[in-house]
Amino acid sequence: MFKKFIICVVVMTMIVPLFQLQVRANDSMSLPVQFFDYDADGLFYEYALYNGMDTFGLGTSNNEDVTKGLVEKTLGKDGNPVYKRSAIESAASTIHENLINLKDDQNLNKYDIFKKFSNYSNASGSVHTSLSGSDTKPFYKNWKLENIDGSGDGEYLHSGNGVVWQQETDGVLNYGVNDHLIKEINVVPNTEYKFHYWITEKAGASNELKYRVLDKNGKVLLDNNPIDTVFKSSTDTITIDIYRVGQTKDVLKFSNVYLIRDDNTFTENYLGNIESSSTSNFIDKGWKSQLYNQASKENGKIVDGKNYWQQKGDGIICLNDSAICFDTDIPTNQYIKFNYWLDEQSNNGSLSIDILDENNHLLVSKEVDKNGGWQTFLLDIPSGQGNIKVRINGQGVSPRMAALSVTPMGQVLPLGQYQETLNKYNNNQLNVIDDCKTCMDYAFLRLTNFYNTHFYLNKIDTTYSKMILNKTVNNGREEYLFDSSKPITYKNGEFYNDGNGILESGFFPLDYLSNSEKHSDGQVDHNFHFGMKVDGEFIYKQSSKQFFEFTGDDDVYVFINGHLVADLGGAHKAANTIVNIEDFAKEQGIKNGEKCHLQFFYLERHTTASNCKIQTNLNIGKRVEYKFESGTPNMTLPNSIYEYVPIDEKEYYYGQQVSIDLQNRKFKDIRDDTNKGVWRFIGWDHNSKIMSNDALQFVGKWVFISDEELQKQIQIVSDTHSNQNKKTQINTGDQTQIVLYCIIAVIALLGIVIIIKKAHK
Repeated sequence: MFKKFIICVVVMTMIVPLFQLQVRANDSMSLPVQFFDYDADGLFYEYALYNGMDTFGLGTSNNEDVTKGLVEKTLGKDGNPVYKRSAIESAASTIHENLINLKDDQNLNKYDIFKKFSNYSNASGSVHTSLSGSDTKPFYKNWKLENIDGSGDGEYLHSGNGVVWQQETDGVLNYGVNDHLIKEINVVPNTEYKFHYWITEKAGASNELKYRVLDKNGKVLLDNNPIDTVFKSSTDTITIDIYRVGQTKDVLKFSNVYLIRDDNTFTENYLGNIESSSTSNFIDKGWKSQLYNQASKENGKIVDGKNYWQQKGDGIICLNDSAICFDTDIPTNQYIKFNYWLDEQSNNGSLSIDILDENNHLLVSKEVDKNGGWQTFLLDIPSGQGNIKVRINGQGVSPRMAALSVTPMGQVLPLGQYQETLNKYNNNQLNVIDDCKTCMDYAFLRLTNFYNTHFYLNKIDTTYSKMILNKTVNNGREEYLFDSSKPITYKNGEFYNDGNGILESGFFPLDYLSNSEKHSDGQVDHNFHFGMKVDGEFIYKQSSKQFFEFTGDDDVYVFINGHLVADLGGAHKAANTIVNIEDFAKEQGIKNGEKCHLQFFYLERHTTASNCKIQTNLNIGKRVEYKFESGTPNMTLPNSIYEYVPIDEKEYYYGQQVSIDLQNRKFKDIRDDTNKGVWRFIGWDHNSKIMSNDALQFVGKWVFISDEELQKQIQIVSDTHSNQNKKTQINTGDQTQIVLYCIIAVIALLGIVIIIKKAHK
């Protein structure tokens, strides 16, 4: 009895695994993948597109939306996507702008390539802060009015002499202009008066400010006499004449002018006795200028000419339309950084900045943003004669510009021209980063090799070469699915979803690489800089609703037979695309049973998220294609014949022998009423072949036989089409396997029956 039990167990152990293997073969699909780890240069892949994420200049995505139209509709000769000229030019421009505008960015300067390109030539010249004036160093010491004969004093840059006299509390200031300030005063004739005054002198300018006292008839009563000198006038009026004689431009003050009567009473201070010159001024008290009496008289000033610019603290304000210029020691042909503060706009005035060479040739012009606050920008100064001149143009009454600094920055990598770059590439002169002499060179080199796994900065990784897609049923249709949002197991060169895998917040298949650069995402460091390629074949099955669907980020392109069918370009959040194989087949004229070549390109390059979801009912891998051809010259096969093309979806491997099943080596004649005859199958080019790297194709030929020719033959096929049994699925060896399973099962069952019968005996 024990022997009988053992025999039963042995038989069942032979049967059950065979059936289990058959079921597992249909539970999943293997997708061939190739990963590569690329050099995260910190310039192109993410950060060149960082500011606003204007993806190649063709559409601002802000790391959100897909940017279509970056690549050509067909694959290049190397089997990789080809980026359009417009994409390359826009990428070069974006890189160039970031080299300029983010030159001081600490994140970018961690990368050697950015430092190299942003400091293509060293800065030359000094940092200038001459606009940041002060009371002791006014701005007009260096800045001059353009095309206006003027000068500066006090807080103004003006035409003419500017401010000649200005009241200051108890006195008056002279701004280095030789002039007479005169006032008539009533006195009691023949009465003694003391003349009191005070002169504030400066070293080197002593004795330049003087005074006289004259009677009504012009007789000089006092002439620079000491303080409190006594005088007497025979007339009832006297003239006080304060005047400047000298060469210096120092500001001198004459103050406290009053008379002391013989009874020691004081007259008023004829030059002031006010706390603020804004409430009253000496002009109101009858003072006048001898030379500039027609000049502007307001706010306690006598001004010769027009005030154009005024200093306010460490800044300036334009008062009237004009320009001021400043000569620097900064050579041309480099970038210059401007940094300044701008007060909030309170009027309609405006400012702009020009850069000129020493021959006054305009090199660059820049409008000043009217928004207040700190402002910084860089100007690309082309080659010119000598050193640069900075010109600030003012219109109307402008907002205050303060704390201006002008800093030479050297030269960044030039932008370049597309045609010049293309010529270099075609002449094999653009192969590595050191060959890049322009931003156009760099953008072209990197974009051309975005998916090129033979490029020296893209390192192929072979640890995982198969993505396993598990079978699902969706609305009654069998599909295969991989979803990075579900637990993933990485094992034995494969990765797949199962309940025992690791649940990660994204798709990071190259995290295990020890020398890869990782970035933080949700407090976890990941390798975001990798690419993935899928290269396989599938058999087109007419009217079977075949599809390929992807959801994820970033740049994703799908090509079938070299034609673009899915475009998810740019750095973007997770996006979805569905390829309808039936529509593509109709557009391309693909026949039932024809082999199609699918190529999938995936690039992760933004360090905030990584997602990958693939869903399809295609069976992608190395496929055997069966193809029918006409063996009759100048005649094409009718569409009805293609219904009989064998379809083989079994996956084969290199070196494996593939044989055509006997059932698919012969076909009955197919009636062709249009041409009045039949098509006869004469055989395949081979009955078996060895699978190579290029996969396999069997070609079967049909010849046309007219009805007239059929009459001459012994056997006439009259209506073969109605009796033909369609063969839509090739018997590839799986049928033999099933038959073998059945034979073994029957033998096993017979063995069990015999054992049971013997047991009853």
